[in-house]
This record gives sequence, C-alpha cells and structure tokens, in this order.
Amino acid sequence: MFFLLVSTTLVTLACMATAAVVPQPSGFGMMQYSGRSGAFTSHPGYLSYYYASGLKNRYVVTVPTGSFAQMTVDPTNRNYFAIRPYDFVVMFDGNLAGKLAVPCDVNSYTALGPSGVAYLSVTMAKTDTIRTFTSQSNVIVADFCVNSYSSGAVDPAMLGWQAFWASLASSPTNPQPAQTTAPVTTIPVTQAPASAKTCGKPSPKPSDIPNKLKIVNGVQVPDGAQPWACALVQTNGKAQFCDCTVIDKQWVVTAGHCVAESNEATMKANDKIYMGVTNLNKAVAPQNIFSISRVILHPQYDPDTTDFDVAMIKLATPIPAFSSTLMPACLPTAPITATAVKTGAFGRRICYVTGWGTLAAGERGNANIGSGSDLLLQAAIEMFNTTACKTYLSPYTFSNNMLCGGYDAGQFDSCQGDSGGPLVCDAGDGTWTLNGIVSWGLGCAEAKKPGVYSNVYALLPFITSTMAQN
Repeated sequence: MFFLLVSTTLVTLACMATAAVVPQPSGFGMMQYSGRSGAFTSHPGYLSYYYASGLKNRYVVTVPTGSFAQMTVDPTNRNYFAIRPYDFVVMFDGNLAGKLAVPCDVNSYTALGPSGVAYLSVTMAKTDTIRTFTSQSNVIVADFCVNSYSSGAVDPAMLGWQAFWASLASSPTNPQPAQTTAPVTTIPVTQAPASAKTCGKPSPKPSDIPNKLKIVNGVQVPDGAQPWACALVQTNGKAQFCDCTVIDKQWVVTAGHCVAESNEATMKANDKIYMGVTNLNKAVAPQNIFSISRVILHPQYDPDTTDFDVAMIKLATPIPAFSSTLMPACLPTAPITATAVKTGAFGRRICYVTGWGTLAAGERGNANIGSGSDLLLQAAIEMFNTTACKTYLSPYTFSNNMLCGGYDAGQFDSCQGDSGGPLVCDAGDGTWTLNGIVSWGLGCAEAKKPGVYSNVYALLPFITSTMAQN
C-alpha cells in the first residue's frame, strides 16, 4: 500500500549550519527539508490537483553533517508519476548550486559535469528505470522546471511526482550512466501500490474470447481472462447488485451510483465483495469474499447527470496474494484514444466489458446470486469518439468524464447489474488497462444508443489520491 510520508520530525524549514548555501533563483518557489530520511511531493495537493503551467520549484534537502544525501524519484510507477514531455526534474549536488548559470536551462545543468555524476534528470522520455542520485555532500537539490505552455485546467499528464531522500554513511560513486537499480533500503519501500508490478496480465486474454453473442445473452468468460472482475453482493439473500474492478491489494473501484444511495456503515454491515471467480456460486470465504472497511464516493458525483460516476471501496483485509484468477487491472497512463491495438470496421478501438448483470433490459435470468447471470459474461465493443457519443446520446449530458461504446446497430452492450464493472483495453505493451467503468445507458444493446462508461483516465486524480490518503 502506498503511504505519502510526511513527518514533522524529519521535515524542517531551516538548513543545518554546516550546509552549503543554496540560492533561491528569482521566480522559484523554495522548499527546504532536513533529517536522516523523508519524502516530499512536487506541489501542494499532489494526486488531488494538477501542478500549474510555468511552475518553477527548488527543493533543498540537508542530511546530518558527515553523511551524504541521496534522492530517488520513481518514474516507472505511472500511477504516482506523470509530467508532460516538455517538463523535467533535475537532481544535483548542493555544492554545485552556486555554479548553475541559469536554473531550468538545460545547458546550465549539462555544464555542471557528466550526467549521473554531477546531475541526474527525470523526464517522460525515460520512465523504465528508478532514478537515484547521490550527492558528494550532505546537501542535495532538485529543480522542477515546468514549461509555461498551458495544456488546459484538466491534464492528467500533470499529476506530478514524489521524491524520497536518505542519508548515507559513505558516498557511493554515481555510475555512468545514471543508476538503474532499486534505491537503497534506507528509502521507504511503501511508495508503490501492490498492483504496480502485478497488473493487467490475464491468461487467456480478453481478445482471445470469441464475441459470438453479448453480455445481454452472454458469452462466458474463462477463468483467468478477466481476473480483476469483482461483484458487490448483498449478504442478505446473496444478491449481486453491482460490479467492480480490483486495482490494488486493498482497493476496488466501482461506479458512484452503486453506492450513492447507501452509506459506508450500511455497506460495511450488509455487503461483501466477491472476487477471483467467474461463477459467483463458487465464491468461498475468505479467499473470494471480502468485507468492506471504507466507501468513498467522488465528491463531485452528480446524480442528475451521472457525472463523476466513480467510487472507491477499501477492503477490510488485503488480498493475501495475486494469482492467475485474481489480479488487478492496470490503471491507464494515456487517454483511450492514444492506442488502438485492435480496431473495428470503422477504425474504432476495440475494448471489452464484463459483468454478471441482466440478460436484457428489465429482465432477470435464473441466477442464484447474479442480477442476471451467475457466470461472468463479456462483450467486445467499439469505442466511439466524443462527437458520435454526443450525437447518439443527445439531449443527455455527456462530459469529459465519460466514454461511450457499442455498435451502431446495437446487439452488444452492458446492462442493468453490470454497473461499476470493468471496461478494459489492450495497452499494446502486454498489459490490459481499466479505461472505463460501466455507468449508464439508454436501454441495453439498442441501435445508436451506445453504453456510457466513466472515463478512468480523466478520473485518475481522485482514484490515486484516495488510495494514497486512506
């Protein structure tokens, strides 16, 4: 589980007397920290609010005299690191700060010496390795340089970043090129969610399942093909009423309207989360049935328009271990329009929706637990562009927090009871990402009435900040 480490005993606002004097450049924000270890974030409200265009911040860390300062930024975990391609972070030795000619000028940093020795940059161009830099003194500095270009008030690429620092008794030589191994053990290892390294690797893949029919009348999902799918089940009568998606060892995400008319205390007392099975009748405690400890609805959820239709549910106990039949879906690192591994007849991206919901609008099957089926069902659907969505769904509200998909002729769709369930897409790198959450629709599988899904990429700040802060 990720914890945002802020310790009043480790963070102060004054450098030690023996520290190098680090100037505050004109127009820069200046943050100073000291102690043996700790952490800081790129900007106030990190994970809840985007950083601002034109931002320039300098972070100065001082560790005890006689030790050496080390700093680590992890760009490999895209749930907690996102900056635009033209923004960058640079770590460097505090003793070199006075020699920096023009802060945030790339040539000024390269003039300090070799990369990885005098300085180390962190950019979106290289996100495959953890970036760790060790100062040759007890002071280390990071500059955050943000281009003044405005990409809009809501840009998930401006999520920001976090850094961890530690003090070393001796100064290891910074390798050339930059160090690519994991940070030393003095740096906290709880910064990444459990799903960061184990997500989105189903077998078989959703795309291996033939799309003969639809969720509305069903094609069964084999064990392991959608291992993140989960169900919200009322314990009184064992009735499934919504679906959800596993995204971490202790978190699932669902639609906001699935929880909006209840409350946390009621759900903790009356509801369970079923997971790790495609047949709900085969769920057994404790490996497949989990209690609830937190229910957090998006604060801007609008029941009239179903905008911001997302909620987070924390499990009372973590999932002991992931397996081929129980695994989180990855969170997206780019909009759904960015990659189209498989496309349909109109060049639309193909994604996959699953659920235990009803088999037709207003109808219930002969299921014992599922609202329509006890067996997990799947359909492949085409993702429409925003213009088509607004045209087909007029006069209803279709916001940037929504996606829509289906087929012009209907036939394939999600339906009642599938709400909160996953819409996953092939990311093109061997992983499957949760791009949508089943939200609402006009009937089920009707022509020119595509299903609507919460746009997970647009809602990432809420999802990631909820996990971080709870």
